[in-house]
Amino acid sequence: MNGRERYLALLKNEAADRPAAAAVVSVATAESCFSLGFSFEETHLNADKMTALAAYAHTDLGFDSVMPYFSVVQEAAALGATVDWGGMYMMPYVRGRLFDDPGAFKLPPDFCDRLPVRTVLDSLRILKRRVGETAVICGKAMGPWTLALRLYGLEELLIATIDDPPLVGELMIMLSEVSKRFIEAQLTCGADVVTLADHVTSNLVSPQTYTDFVQPRHAELNQIFPDTLILHCCGDTMDRVGRFKDGGFSWFHFESANPAAEAIPKAAPMRLIGNINIPGTLLAGTAEDIEAAARGCVRDGLTMISPECAVPLQVSDANLRRIADTCRKLTFK
Repeated sequence: MNGRERYLALLKNEAADRPAAAAVVSVATAESCFSLGFSFEETHLNADKMTALAAYAHTDLGFDSVMPYFSVVQEAAALGATVDWGGMYMMPYVRGRLFDDPGAFKLPPDFCDRLPVRTVLDSLRILKRRVGETAVICGKAMGPWTLALRLYGLEELLIATIDDPPLVGELMIMLSEVSKRFIEAQLTCGADVVTLADHVTSNLVSPQTYTDFVQPRHAELNQIFPDTLILHCCGDTMDRVGRFKDGGFSWFHFESANPAAEAIPKAAPMRLIGNINIPGTLLAGTAEDIEAAARGCVRDGLTMISPECAVPLQVSDANLRRIADTCRKLTFK
C-alpha cells in the first residue's frame, strides 16, 4: 500500500498493512525550511513555499499525509486581525482582539480570496496534483471556540460564559460560519479530510461549557461534512472525549496527557489519532525514546501515529523521521 491507500483505509477502519504516520497538525520545522532554502515566516502567505514545506513531510520525512496550514492564525489574519507572523523558531500569533462587539462582526464575502486563506487553498490545489496519488491531503480550519479565543479574547470569552451566555452562543453561531466557509473551500480545492482545531480543553472550560456552547456547532459541521473532520484539542480531554463523540466526530487527534489505552474505549466508535509526547520525547528524547513511544502507541491500540500537537520549530527532522521509520517496521497481523 502507498501512504494514501494506507491512510484512507485506516480512516475508514479498514485493513491496512501497517500503522500510518499521520501529519494531522503541523510537522513544519526550522530545519525543513533551511533544507528548502526559505524562512518559516515566508510560508504563510506564499503558496509555493507553503506547498514545498507541506510536501516535505511526505517526500523527505516519510509521513503518509500532508497538511499545509502551519499556524492557527490564517483565518484571523484574513478577517483583519493584526498578526505577528513569527520567525525561525516562533509560531505566528494574533496581536490583540479584532472586535469588542460581536454584532459588529461580518464575514466578508471575499473571505476565501484574501491572501492568508487563498494561500492555503492554492497550496491544497498544488498538493493534490503533486502528491495526491501517494499521500492524503489534510486541510485544517479553526473551530468556533478557537476563533473566539483569538478574535474576541480569552479572558473576555471565559467571563462571558458566566456573565453573558447568550453572547457566547451568538459568537459560536457566528464564528462557526467562518469554519464552515473555510472547510468547504478546502474540500473543493482537494483536501481529503480537514482537521478542525478547537481548544476546548479542561484547563480552560468545563465539559458542560463544551456541551452548552460548542457541541451544537460541532454537530452541525459534522452533519454538513460527514466523516470528513478530524477534531484536534490540546490538553487533558478524558472528561469530555465522549462528548466529542456525541458531537459527531469520526476521529479525534489527542495529546499524550490522555493515556491511549484508557481513551480508546471512552471514545469508541470514534477513532483516535496520536499521541507522541513533544517536550520529553520529540524535543528532548533520543531516537530510541521516539521509537519506543511510537511502538507504545500501536501497542495501546492506535493505528495512526502522530505528534500530539503542532511540533515546535526546534524539533529535528531526524526525530520526525523516526516516527515514520518506526511505522514502516511494524505490520498488522
